[in-house]
Amino acid sequence: MNSIDLHGISHYDISNRIDIFIWDNMKMNKDYVDIITGNSKRMISLVIKIIEEYKLNYQIGDTYNKGYIRVFLK
Repeated sequence: MNSIDLHGISHYDISNRIDIFIWDNMKMNKDYVDIITGNSKRMISLVIKIIEEYKLNYQIGDTYNKGYIRVFLK
């Protein structure tokens, strides 16, 4: 479970889903996870807010795809 796709998930449900996803992957001692956000600026900002609450480092996409956020768990 290295990624979660948020397409079709309401903004209201994001916090709980991401919280559980990050916590579960931290318990499994993963190095990083990808959160697929699409290109919605609102979705990206909601996800970043949650990531920052965990005080984790992250990277928004790559050169070719800005529609995901890689979260470094270590």
